Amino acid sequence: MPWRKISLAKSQRDNPIFMISAIKKFVDLGTDASLSDDLNRRIRVVNMFSAVGMTVTFLLGFRALFAQETFLTCVKKSDRKSTRLNSSH
Repeated sequence: MPWRKISLAKSQRDNPIFMISAIKKFVDLGTDASLSDDLNRRIRVVNMFSAVGMTVTFLLGFRALFAQETFLTCVKKSDRKSTRLNSSH
């Protein structure tokens, strides 16, 4: 199944309709005419749920960043010794 590339030409970035077409392209990623209508519909629904999840995560990350809650905005690498449950190894 070939992946479609979402292009970001300068003329498209300045056009407000570009956002709508980019969303439509994202929702249609993974669909194909050779697949059944039901399978294509399921793929679109999963893509829409993932878009909502990414948007919420992105917005909450920026909110935490502006509230200076840096622990919520980045993933820190923890010390390996403190993450071991059983240190007898």
